[in-house]
Amino acid sequence: RSPSRGLGDVYKRQVLTPENGALVSGHASVRDINRQLEWSIPDDGDTVTIAGLLIERAGHLPAVKEVISLDDAYKCTVLARRGQTITRIRIMKIN
Repeated sequence: RSPSRGLGDVYKRQVLTPENGALVSGHASVRDINRQLEWSIPDDGDTVTIAGLLIERAGHLPAVKEVISLDDAYKCTVLARRGQTITRIRIMKIN
């Protein structure tokens, strides 16, 4: 079973290394990402998806290449959008 299967919305060719971080779909749930990768991305309770969390934290719809920091522990970069939808995100854990 590959690491990405449990996330459903995580890209099939997920790459997870300290250098590259995790490539995930904007539709992936924060809870599933945390569970699958054994991370602790903050879950504000009202948002379900990682894209929703980034929009909430940024206070606007982030642009492609925009970086949003989550509690100085994770750096999220928007890699792709389709219209008003964030479709791909790179998440890096900051040590």
